[in-house]
Amino acid sequence: MEVGQSRKTTTNNDVVISVEGLSVWTPEEKPWYRTKPTKPQLTLLNDVTCHIRGGEFVAVIGPSGAGKTTFLVSVAGKSKLPHSGTVTINTVNVTDLPKGYIEVVPQSEAFMESITVAEHLRFMTEMKLGSYKRPENRSVLDGITREFMLQRHRHTTISSLSGGERRLLSLTSSVSYTLVLYKREENRSVLDGITREFMLQRHRHTTISSLSRGERRLLSLASSVSYTLLLYKKEENRSVLDSITREFMLRRHRHIAISALSGVERRLLSLASSLQENRSVLDGITREFMLRRHRHTAISALSGGERRLLSLASSLLSCPRVIICDEPTTGLDSYNALLVVGALQRLSAAGQTVICSIHQPSSVLFKEFSSIMLMAEGRMLFHGSQNDCKELFESINLRCPNNYNPAEFYIKAISVDPSTSTSHVDEISEAYRNRLSDFESSLEAAALPVDVTFQVSQRNWFVQVWLLIWRSSLALKRELLLHLYQLAVAMGVPIAHNSLPKYLGITLDRSLTYRKNCENVKKKVHSRNNILQRLTTTKWGASPQVLRTSGLALAFSVGEYACPVWGRSAHAKLVDTALNETCRIITGCLKPTPVQMLYPLAGIAPPDVRRTVASSAERAKMDDTRHPMHGFIPAPQRLPSRRSFMKCVDPLNTSQAQARCALWRQKVSLPTPFVQPSENLPPGHKLPWETWKSLNRLRTQVGRSKDNMARWGFTDAQNLNCLCEAPQTMVHLTSCPACPYTCTREELMTATSGAVSVAQFWACII
Repeated sequence: MEVGQSRKTTTNNDVVISVEGLSVWTPEEKPWYRTKPTKPQLTLLNDVTCHIRGGEFVAVIGPSGAGKTTFLVSVAGKSKLPHSGTVTINTVNVTDLPKGYIEVVPQSEAFMESITVAEHLRFMTEMKLGSYKRPENRSVLDGITREFMLQRHRHTTISSLSGGERRLLSLTSSVSYTLVLYKREENRSVLDGITREFMLQRHRHTTISSLSRGERRLLSLASSVSYTLLLYKKEENRSVLDSITREFMLRRHRHIAISALSGVERRLLSLASSLQENRSVLDGITREFMLRRHRHTAISALSGGERRLLSLASSLLSCPRVIICDEPTTGLDSYNALLVVGALQRLSAAGQTVICSIHQPSSVLFKEFSSIMLMAEGRMLFHGSQNDCKELFESINLRCPNNYNPAEFYIKAISVDPSTSTSHVDEISEAYRNRLSDFESSLEAAALPVDVTFQVSQRNWFVQVWLLIWRSSLALKRELLLHLYQLAVAMGVPIAHNSLPKYLGITLDRSLTYRKNCENVKKKVHSRNNILQRLTTTKWGASPQVLRTSGLALAFSVGEYACPVWGRSAHAKLVDTALNETCRIITGCLKPTPVQMLYPLAGIAPPDVRRTVASSAERAKMDDTRHPMHGFIPAPQRLPSRRSFMKCVDPLNTSQAQARCALWRQKVSLPTPFVQPSENLPPGHKLPWETWKSLNRLRTQVGRSKDNMARWGFTDAQNLNCLCEAPQTMVHLTSCPACPYTCTREELMTATSGAVSVAQFWACII
């Protein structure tokens, strides 16, 4: 179908979706050689009946397995399962409606993640609005990226986007220009004048379902007039309109009634109108969904919320009459979820019917919906306003407590075990059916004729194939090595591949992305969290100090692996969620406890702070390569005491005692304050290895850490600074005059009980 071809359908405010006796089930599977079915028939929807008026913002809520997604797919006319009953819009079956009349926004959009946001929106513009080479369509695309806050991701691939950014991107492709018109002061003044002109001022806060038939016709006419006035009020839109009229030779017919035009002139007018709408739709969409800064960002780099907005914006480019969203707030934080729901609410206020399945909405989100649907076990228990639902529940002695989320209360009431809640479910269902009979009688009186055209642009088959080839070529160009590698593997060419290279001393799998590596680290942390969970159930593991030490050793050590490399990446949030659960196990706090309170209670710095400190330490090592004790002296020329006593310079059959004697003879020429025995044998060479290791730490100042200084009496346990109140570092300890170079007899006794006699030969002051 060519651009500008019209299709007969209804206006926004005249839309009435009627679902009559809808039942959906899965087919029974029984092999021919068996008498009993291997997979019995499962009923997904059971005799669902409801009526949805135009402009309603419906929330479909219910427990898992209630049939919410099946209901949405069936209303959209896309169900492939066996079903009975009818779904009509003003007596027209949904399967007979024109393409683009009903738009479905899935829960997870299948993006080609190697292309950027701008390229994805350009592809959707070419498919839905027409040629991208037109200046008006390019300006529309600029407006979309600005509105959806995707400007900084214009050149980022989709695979690099986080979960929230992906959801924002998903929503971007669906929104219409109606969302942004009412925000401006001049537009509100235009709408105020229209409401006064059409005598609708006193009905501004009245629901559409309460209007009479004549008032609905006035509202429909006012909507068309307001849209035209708002577009023409802009200077750029007037210039666009002038250029269109000149291009289509319609300037001399500007003040002539449409009924007086010939057939060809009407055709030109229809084409010009569609071009004018295309020039402004995409611009408004990008501004509304704040995606402008992500325009050149690859879709792989978007967050979940941004991907959701992009998906919705792509779906709404065709300005559908009915929008069906499957859990649009999944993966979004409370602020972004409120933005998405607010955008959908403005769409419903503009006359479009919006149906959403929502999962655990907050009380603030729940108030945005004009009506709700309660579903359980495939049955429609209730459909109506929130006040009606409250009254219905109170009539059967189910009162929602004060300061309690109504959505959670309703879900809990219909999700209890069937042995205790069957009576409530039956009462709710019976009350809904009684209310439905009254609604049907009023519905017949409010039915309006179908007399308005619905226009949608659709490229021909050749152009669609060309656009798909263009998009695939972009992905192929950016992943050429990967495709060549896959081709070589398919042809049987042997390829040597090292899956575990090292980068900055860190082992990484180069066949995986950073996001995949973070997901692997998250799984490792989860497995260690299970160990911590077991520790909390034991008598010896219930100590907070034991849990804190175990959490740092088990979970945080794994979660902070390679943090200097990917610590600044947005994908580190995946690991942070697992570390938050670790901290929750250590503190024993409940799940509603804010994450900001967990780390102070556990005495552990937040993961982002720990990564920053580790990255700073790595940068400090790169800037200053000096050893903390030996400075710039290379490792082979450092003090022999820094080498392990286990190192044997003689043949392999040399004993440890002989090796120590050889090392002792090498120290004779060094200017040390130690006494040299005449027999050239180190004193205490027959002592255990632990004694020599302790003496080696004492001689080289290695043992003077903050903990050891406090344990040996150099500082207080509360204040681990040096005696001169300076920070206790290894460089300071080797140069501070307040710190004695050798240890006293009592300190040595505390450190190593068996080394006192040996130290008499080693220290000058003992």
